[in-house]
Amino acid sequence: MISTLSPQVTIRLSAWVVLISAAALAGCSGSPPAEEQIRPVRTEQVLRTASERIRTFSGTARAGVESRLSFKVAGTVERVAAKVGDTVGPGQLLAELDPRDYQLQVEDAEASLAQARARARNAAANLDRVRGLYENNNTSQNNYDAARAEYEYSTAQVSSVEKKLELARSQLSYTRLTSPVNGAISAVELEVNENVSVGRTAFILTSGRRLE
Repeated sequence: MISTLSPQVTIRLSAWVVLISAAALAGCSGSPPAEEQIRPVRTEQVLRTASERIRTFSGTARAGVESRLSFKVAGTVERVAAKVGDTVGPGQLLAELDPRDYQLQVEDAEASLAQARARARNAAANLDRVRGLYENNNTSQNNYDAARAEYEYSTAQVSSVEKKLELARSQLSYTRLTSPVNGAISAVELEVNENVSVGRTAFILTSGRRLE
């Protein structure tokens, strides 16, 4: 059995459907929004600390300045005044050679200088005497020139012997080996009664604060 609705009834039903839908939409728009869920996250605060990473390596440390000390003259070691590990300062005695041979050279040069100065004094006195005679026409030009030449030669001899004496005294002073700077003795390479040559390493001196 088929029933049919009149057009008026159909229009009314459509109107009710529209009203119900509008009411439903209005109800949805007025409801409060759902609260947003925040997901928990694990965090950690990073702080700057003063600690440093320490690494260990094998090796050898040495001073930034390493000096090999040696005598400027040859001789026999008479005394060793420093040993490994000693801290030394400028001018401090490290070792000493037998100075007797060099002392004799100084004494010989001193005697030669005394003789040269005596000859120079005699030549100066003779030149003054001959000059007086020459000015009074009592001696020849040759005699005057000879006296002046002798004086000049004797004066040059004095200067030469003085330099030899200075060298001999320097050689004597070189029999004492001293420290040039502040430092520490890291090696001793000579012994008492040992003959050493010029330039042979006697001590190794380390100095300076910077290490290698």
